[in-house]
Amino acid sequence: MSGYVLGLDIGITSVGYGVIDIDNNLFVDYGVRLFKEGTAAENETRRTKRGSRRLKRRKSNRLNDMKNLLKENELYFEDYRNYNPYEVRVKGLKEKLLPEELCTAIMHITKSRGTTLEALADESQDDEGTKATLSKNAKELNDGKYICEVQLDRLNKDHKVRGTENNFKTEDYVKELKEILKHQDLNEELCDQIIEMVSRRRRYDQGPGSEKSPTPYGSYRMVDGVLKHVNLIDEMRGRCSVYPNEFRAPKQSYTAELFNLLNDLNNLTIKGEKITVEEKEKVVAFVNEKGNITVKQLLKLLDAQEDEVTGFRIDKNGKYSLKEESPLTSYYNENGAITKYSKKNNGPAITSMKFYSEKLGNHLAISSNYNTNNKKVILKQISPYRTDFYVSPEGKYKFVTVRYKDVFYKETIHKFVIDKNWYHEEKIKKGILEDWRFVCSMHRDELIGLIKPEGKKFVYDASINGGQTQYHNGKHYEILKFTATNDDKTNIFEVKPINTICKKQLRPSAGSMLHIRKFATDVLGNIYEVKDNRLKLEFD
Repeated sequence: MSGYVLGLDIGITSVGYGVIDIDNNLFVDYGVRLFKEGTAAENETRRTKRGSRRLKRRKSNRLNDMKNLLKENELYFEDYRNYNPYEVRVKGLKEKLLPEELCTAIMHITKSRGTTLEALADESQDDEGTKATLSKNAKELNDGKYICEVQLDRLNKDHKVRGTENNFKTEDYVKELKEILKHQDLNEELCDQIIEMVSRRRRYDQGPGSEKSPTPYGSYRMVDGVLKHVNLIDEMRGRCSVYPNEFRAPKQSYTAELFNLLNDLNNLTIKGEKITVEEKEKVVAFVNEKGNITVKQLLKLLDAQEDEVTGFRIDKNGKYSLKEESPLTSYYNENGAITKYSKKNNGPAITSMKFYSEKLGNHLAISSNYNTNNKKVILKQISPYRTDFYVSPEGKYKFVTVRYKDVFYKETIHKFVIDKNWYHEEKIKKGILEDWRFVCSMHRDELIGLIKPEGKKFVYDASINGGQTQYHNGKHYEILKFTATNDDKTNIFEVKPINTICKKQLRPSAGSMLHIRKFATDVLGNIYEVKDNRLKLEFD
């Protein structure tokens, strides 16, 4: 039986496969399975359906629990659906109900017990939404009516109740239920159990699952075969970078706000004198009582005039302030999020940054473009997009580096473009003349073939990883994986071996090569030389 190798190319919209008979060096089969890319909209649909399933399951559990509670107290009747629930509920507001009627009222409210959403203060903000409906219904209840009375009026007038307009708050249903139970001969403990069962809801911090049904996404989960209870809020909180064992405090926690306030007070001076400890304690006590403090209130508290105090922060309007907005927050409010570079200016938002105080590395000095005093302005270079190799009539190799910042999208022709004049100037800077021949363009992770003079070591010395040192014979190519330009001025680029991992940085010089060619692989993994190499300054 022959040995087969299965190769898979797994992408976000497809899975390609190939089967090779390695004993007979035959290509057995290949193909691709295409499918739609997952989107945020599909995630929303999935979450909505999951939420609906949970609501139905919890409603069913609630009804079953209420049914069992009423059975225990001999108040449950199978034919409770034979009564008009709206008429029964209205009747129960003022008089005692029959046991069958009471069962109807309780089960009906248990099934549809409303929402905990808050009504809008201004209905115009959400004319079509649930909150706007709640606001409209809340106005009808303001006249002392109960939900069942409003629903019965609608039933008699429109001959229907159910629909988008039949949305009330849970607290109003509970208010009605309490009024109904007040007129029934039930003990207080049973009434409390009924009300608790109607109003019960799963807390946000509990998550899905339960002690009887643990899940890795809820507060009850199995860890190494043992049931464990975790605090989901703590699971979402990050750890302090200074004290790794401590949780981060919320941004507007009391201690953080107190620190900022004391920091501001420490910066203030009144007639050249710093604020005393007693004065600071007086200010803190005022803030603890009122919740905040203005500059005018602070001056009054310290018995000082504005021109006597120095050290205030200045806000963007030029006014004194006790709170300072982060410059990044100011930029976000005015211009939107800072985004990563992309050709079409639609890169993802930058949510975190690291500051490096040491050498920035390769960069472009652009101080001359700005009016600065004793300051340097630089453009941090962006990763290379491609490297274009050229060869002189004498066989000497040089290259031009094209970085992502040098590529732009031209709307008029719907293509990406490299400016011809800029490219020509770059060739002149590198000493690449008109009679030099274009060899190839290399992108990251493409295969490059190198030939050194006979007797020279391979770029990748296998003895680094315990292998045997190989030498060029001046005829055959050493195939490597092209990484990027390393040093543009000295014609040094960077490569990696294709069949092993090498921690050492491999930095060959283009000028020391006899030949440089571009290679690729076919579907069977066979390496071949790319013959059709053309310089492209416009591309899709």
